[in-house]
Amino acid sequence: MRSLLFRLALVLFAATSVAAQSAYWRQYTNAAGDFSVLLAGEPRLSTDVQGTKTIHTVQSLVDSLGYSVMYIKQERDQAVDDASYRAFKDFFMKGNARCSVFSEQSAAPALPGYIGRLYRLHCDEFNTNMTLFGNLHWGKHYSYAVMGMFKTASSDPPEIKKFVDSFSLIDPTK
Repeated sequence: MRSLLFRLALVLFAATSVAAQSAYWRQYTNAAGDFSVLLAGEPRLSTDVQGTKTIHTVQSLVDSLGYSVMYIKQERDQAVDDASYRAFKDFFMKGNARCSVFSEQSAAPALPGYIGRLYRLHCDEFNTNMTLFGNLHWGKHYSYAVMGMFKTASSDPPEIKKFVDSFSLIDPTK
C-alpha cells in the first residue's frame, strides 16, 4: 500500500510552486464520503483498492503543508468496538511504516457514534523529519483518517489544526 505520508510527501516536494497559486480556504463537501471539511487549495481525489477495501483520498497542498482525508465506506454494518478500531489503526499505521506514534489522545473533535483518537506521528521521509497530526475515526459504515502533514518544527502550523478541527459528518446517523 502506498502510504498516506508517501503520497503527501511527493506532492509536498514536487508541487510547492504550484501550491502558492491556490492558497485559499473553502468548505469542501464529499457526499459519497459523508463528510465536510475546511480545505486549503484545490483537492486531488484518488482511490486505491486494497483487497476488498477501496480507500478514497482527498488531499491538497498549500505552502508546504499537506492536508488529507482518507475514507473507507462499508456497505454492511461493522462493529464499533475497541478490537475493530485497533484493526483499523493497525491498517493505517502499516501504510505509514516510517512513522512512529509520538502522542495519542481522545479524538478532537469527537464524532458521535464513532471511536476516534488524535495522533501525532513523527516520520522520516526523504531524509526529512515530518509530522502527521490528525484523527482516526471508526464508525458503523465509515472509517476516516483526517491528517495534516508538515516539516517538524518547534510549533505546529495553525492551519493544520484549523483543517483537523473543521472535519464534520454530513449525516451523523449514517
